[in-house]
Amino acid sequence: MVAMNREGESYAVMEEDEEEEVVDEEVGLGSGPTAGDGAGDRVLHTMEETTTAPSQGAGSRRGRAGFLQAAVLPALVVCLALAVLGCAITLTRRNNATLIGKEPAQVCTTWECVRAASDVLSSMDLAVDPCEDFYSYACGEWGRHNPLPSGTYQWGSTDVVRRRTLGQLHRALDNTDIRNTSAKWKAHVFYHSCMNKERIKGRGNKPLLDIIADIYKNFPFSNQTEAVLKKLHSVYGVSPFFTLKVMPDPTDSQRSVLFFSQPELGLPSHEHFLNKTPIDSKVLQLYLRYMNDVEQLLGMPGDEDSEGGIASRRRLSEALRIESSLAAIFNERGDLDDPEKVHNVTLQEMQNLVSHIDWVTYLQAIFVPFAFTLHDKIITPTLEYFKKLDKVLNSSSESDMRDYIIWSLVRKLSQNLDGRFEDAKRDLNEALYGTDRGGFVPRWEFCVEQTSRAVGFGLGLLYVEYVGFNSTHKIQVEKLIKNLSEVYKDTIDQLTWMDNVTSGFAKEKLDSIVLNVGYPLSDDLHPAITDSSYMDLTLTDDYFQNMLNYYEFEMKSMKTAYNRGQDTHKWTMTPQTVEADYNVYFNQITVPAAVAQPPFYSTKNLKFVNYAAIGTMIAHELVHAFDTRGSHYNYKGTLTEWWTPTTRKEFEEKASCMERQYGAYEEQGWHVDGHRTLGENIADNGGLHAACEVCVSAATQMLTYMDPSVPPCDDFYRYACGRWGARYPLPGGKKRWSVWDISFHHNLELIKNRLENGTFDKNKRLAAYDAQAFYLACMDEERVEDVGATPLLELLKEFGGWGVLGNSSHLNLTELMIRLSRKFLSPAIFDIDVVPGIDSPGMYFIKLSSPKLSLPSLYYSNNPVKTNKILPAYKEYMMRVTRLLGGGNSSCAEMEKVLAFEQDLANIIPDSKVEGSVNMTIPDFQKAIPFLNWTLYLSGLFSNGTYETQPLFIDSVPYFKKLSDYVKKSDPKTLTNYALWMLIQKMIPILDYRFRKAALIMAEAIDETTEPVRRWEFCMDLADKSLAYALGEIFAMKEITAKRKEDVKKMIDNLKHAFKDNLDHLPWMDNKTRLAAKEKAKKHPECGW
Repeated sequence: MVAMNREGESYAVMEEDEEEEVVDEEVGLGSGPTAGDGAGDRVLHTMEETTTAPSQGAGSRRGRAGFLQAAVLPALVVCLALAVLGCAITLTRRNNATLIGKEPAQVCTTWECVRAASDVLSSMDLAVDPCEDFYSYACGEWGRHNPLPSGTYQWGSTDVVRRRTLGQLHRALDNTDIRNTSAKWKAHVFYHSCMNKERIKGRGNKPLLDIIADIYKNFPFSNQTEAVLKKLHSVYGVSPFFTLKVMPDPTDSQRSVLFFSQPELGLPSHEHFLNKTPIDSKVLQLYLRYMNDVEQLLGMPGDEDSEGGIASRRRLSEALRIESSLAAIFNERGDLDDPEKVHNVTLQEMQNLVSHIDWVTYLQAIFVPFAFTLHDKIITPTLEYFKKLDKVLNSSSESDMRDYIIWSLVRKLSQNLDGRFEDAKRDLNEALYGTDRGGFVPRWEFCVEQTSRAVGFGLGLLYVEYVGFNSTHKIQVEKLIKNLSEVYKDTIDQLTWMDNVTSGFAKEKLDSIVLNVGYPLSDDLHPAITDSSYMDLTLTDDYFQNMLNYYEFEMKSMKTAYNRGQDTHKWTMTPQTVEADYNVYFNQITVPAAVAQPPFYSTKNLKFVNYAAIGTMIAHELVHAFDTRGSHYNYKGTLTEWWTPTTRKEFEEKASCMERQYGAYEEQGWHVDGHRTLGENIADNGGLHAACEVCVSAATQMLTYMDPSVPPCDDFYRYACGRWGARYPLPGGKKRWSVWDISFHHNLELIKNRLENGTFDKNKRLAAYDAQAFYLACMDEERVEDVGATPLLELLKEFGGWGVLGNSSHLNLTELMIRLSRKFLSPAIFDIDVVPGIDSPGMYFIKLSSPKLSLPSLYYSNNPVKTNKILPAYKEYMMRVTRLLGGGNSSCAEMEKVLAFEQDLANIIPDSKVEGSVNMTIPDFQKAIPFLNWTLYLSGLFSNGTYETQPLFIDSVPYFKKLSDYVKKSDPKTLTNYALWMLIQKMIPILDYRFRKAALIMAEAIDETTEPVRRWEFCMDLADKSLAYALGEIFAMKEITAKRKEDVKKMIDNLKHAFKDNLDHLPWMDNKTRLAAKEKAKKHPECGW
């Protein structure tokens, strides 16, 4: 819904310096509907860019969808809240009857339920019959509770969020302690140059007058047309006769192509220039007055043979005539998004159409050092405009053309001068928007928007840090999108008019959609890369010059994009943008961080509220992938006909029906343009359906975990989770599966994505850099297969060979243990670790304990029930590995001895490792356990330190006494072969597939699974064991923020307070113990990273 000014109403005028209060309070769902998909939904828009509709109807044909899309269709957001709430209530009633049996459950009275109900009810007008006027019934009270703020011409939930976001950005920019990255600092510099009104006023008109004088030197225009256009475009960002952009090639979205279109004019709709209505006539009169006022403010001279303002008025009238002539040949706005209107045109064809411009010369001047020929192609959706452009240029004199070009320049650059030039636009704004939009915008708000435009991702980094948006929010919103996508797949299956071929491709496109939620994980938002992105943007304390530098920077960026091609994963929206978007070229949905806030989304919301709000927006964007435009682009973003002719015909018939339906809607005497709004209407209806369905699906999913046949008072676990196991069966290769495993697996995938897609600066994040290199090397299976067993055989040579293969090691036992422990932490016949002391937490001890064997100890026993399957499988595994390493029958005989040695070792390991644990000095331990030179061993392992008096923590002394006796009577060769066999087993997972396949024999026997662990999971596990803290750093980069740590500490503090209160009520605990327990509870835990 759009609240509107009406005649007779008055609003307080905000002084330019006055800052409107902006609060960060959460706004409930009843804050109203969104304002559609227009430019006004963005935090950033140029002063020439407009949003939806005015109150007086002056601009009702303006914008992406027009007035009624803003005024009527966005009401679906609040109406959807009612619809989804109805779905939830219906489902609850239905399931209450099932679960309880006789009577429905009590009404939900939690704070979240009460707030959701209050928000919806406060927007409704219950006096209205919903069958007569559902919009007023659902949203009739919203306008009364949310009056139109001063200086605005529309107000909805999006505007509320946008205003709040601007305030957050304002406060973030006012912080001076942001010098840690160049991009953030440049945002700070740009913003404060814009806020420095004294300097801007002091410079006066001179910056623009100097530019005008420079442009005047280039006339006569006909002699150097291309040079003038090049300077206007690349230096000042002005294109008077056409728009040039670099866009993805519709036939290959990774390639870049030049995109020509009709120009931006000085009024929000080209239809105003056609002067077909009294409103248009009034707007044109005020526009001409605005032109004249700006020229007077600049003090521009008249023609040499003129007096007074006569020449000035004639000059401006002719400029307006040319602008109106250009408007008269414009294509309809809807043509710009119509794939069927996109044409490939050679420069030769363009030259034939518009002979006034040498297109090859112009493009070569813009894109130095590229060379262009007449055979090169460009694309344009406005071919009809270019067919008529030459006629307009022919009908204008040299001086008139100059005056129009100068006015185009002045119109754009005068925005960068002092406030007098914006004041000159007040009457025009009043006619266009029903309010003096420009005059009411506080300076800080204008400057925040301009900063977001110029240094968008630098400001985005500031924003994300300021609001504390983290990947928990990202994950939840991404999950919501995936749920919507799954529901939409079901919807596709139910479409009777879509055949199987098309529906298969449609689901493929859904599965291929790239999700951008919150902010970029790397590239644009990684500080070093963000800095490099703005390296060519030079900024000072001079705002006017900064804007010129920005225009030039934009041109350099365009040239770079043309040179490098398109990055299909690059974000095209900044985190602070208050709008979701579907990019048809990249098959990509973007939901910036600023959208994921109340009233659209909150972690505190009930699920159905989030689905009703942000779910509707996202579902709307999903549907765009299949609407009148998106249906022409396949899953790769390529413009191609992937729908069958039958399905296309059925779709167009149903779309035509919807076009007629919406075309019949009327508001204040204006009809919806059913054709222009068709894509949005399809998305609104499809999004409404999907959001409601996924809400019901989510509630149903929770019920699938429960077993309502079990009385909750008898067995609450089975009642709440009785069907969870059936819903989540053990995945292949897993021995257990729980919510913890699901969470752990999710975190692994998150780190995996960063390792595979992120970029880490070796100089700043060496650990993360090494972890990535480690993981990617592990994932290079082609190289692993190529090298085979060679690395392992080379490794065994370092030990003098492996006796099993006929090459006995020359090392004595102590030297062997040192090498195995130092390089592989694998002494084989015992384990070694460094642990904190039990009685002395500040001290650390060397801990010696019994080893981990290849199998659990029970499988080495003589019990045939336990060994009849496992032990033979282990033996088979040993023999296969031996043969893969080149061993023969004699080698297998040696491995029989190794297996016997391992079985004996298992028999001397005690059941309880704690039994017999003591602290001993090295000399005492040496006397008791003499099979190894322990001083030499520890000195070789830990290169520094004195070990004669170093206490050792011995876990299970009985084991070491038995081990010492067993080593004395064992064959040294067999012992060495066993120690190296244990090392070989550690290496097998990183060898080629033959070895990993051999290991599956044992895994199948123990775990009863034949599925190998996925390679990425194995590599993640290996990296976690080898570089755990490096992976932790990668995880913490985005997951652990200061605010999150503080939130967790607060939660723990609350739990500790509750714990202490509970202690006071324990009758069995005496005061001394109670005080000690409270003292222990004071210690703060370590949270996060």
